[in-house]
Amino acid sequence: MDINYVTLCQIDELMCLRVDHPQAKALIALQGAQLLEYTPTGEQPVIWLSELAEFKKGKSIRGGIPICWPWFGDARKNPESVQKHLPKGALPAHGWVRDKPWLLEWAASDEE
Repeated sequence: MDINYVTLCQIDELMCLRVDHPQAKALIALQGAQLLEYTPTGEQPVIWLSELAEFKKGKSIRGGIPICWPWFGDARKNPESVQKHLPKGALPAHGWVRDKPWLLEWAASDEE
């Protein structure tokens, strides 16, 4: 595993992966595998967080790009083709994995 450009860091209650590559910088929360920051070298940030962002376990971070699976937003507002596969009752916004812990098992990098 070549992870010369990847380090583990903690922001408040959440563990994150910080990528510091010659071509770009990024920050990924292990909670929900959410991309929080992405900035190509010499450029402005492409991804950013809300000023209301909180790094708390089990809470939505607010900003970046979350993994929304298997539905987006309020499950009951998704198409019937999605809703018919869902259980009854309260469901979390953006699916089941948005606030679950993820684990980096492998990483590789090169100069590009």
